[in-house]
Amino acid sequence: MATVLPEPSTKKGEVISNSDTPFSADLYKCSSSDYSDYVEACKEKGFTVDAETNTTSYSAYNEEGYELRLSYYESSEEISVSLEAPVEMSDLAWLTSAPGATLPAPSSTRGSVVTDSSTSYVVLVGDMDQNAFSAYADQCKAAGFTVDYSSGDTFYSASNEDGVKIRIDYEGNNTVRISADASDASSTSASVTSDSSSDSSTDTSTTDASAVTPEFKEMRLLRGVHEPVLRLHREVR
Repeated sequence: MATVLPEPSTKKGEVISNSDTPFSADLYKCSSSDYSDYVEACKEKGFTVDAETNTTSYSAYNEEGYELRLSYYESSEEISVSLEAPVEMSDLAWLTSAPGATLPAPSSTRGSVVTDSSTSYVVLVGDMDQNAFSAYADQCKAAGFTVDYSSGDTFYSASNEDGVKIRIDYEGNNTVRISADASDASSTSASVTSDSSSDSSTDTSTTDASAVTPEFKEMRLLRGVHEPVLRLHREVR
């Protein structure tokens, strides 16, 4: 996988992971100018899609979908290199059961399901640029996901009235991550059921008390009258 990257100028370093999907390595004895030169070399290799940069980090994709992340640590003179292979995507059939069913279907039908359970659904959807991401966030708002919302240029998160939480992220390279979490919704439902059971128990207790026979009521009344006398008798003794 490292063959898609340019050769670094330094020969000192350590490969941390080298498999078919992730590659990571630390390069040693690198000056800040060495780091800048390596960033430029990566750009020449095509890592310029959705690029983000500052003085000590650089991230970008190439046209094939490989994601590169570089970080420079001046104090130790190290460059951290991380490379992720593109996610394999196929035709995507949108869910018709919870919690995915609470979300509107995205415009693209290409994707890869990450998590699918009774309380959680996470999917990566391809062929969605940042404009498509924004349009999908608006769809989710229209579908009722407006409770405690938070948004930015590349993310949107909110809940609906049933307690289902969603988060949508534009990850770059025309890929959007969509997450739905219904665990709180399940807890809310259980709480309502528990409260209903408690109310039912209270009503039953009240009903039972009202069904006490007259004889038993008389016994309770007599006991209430004589108890103070008994207590007084004990105190005299």
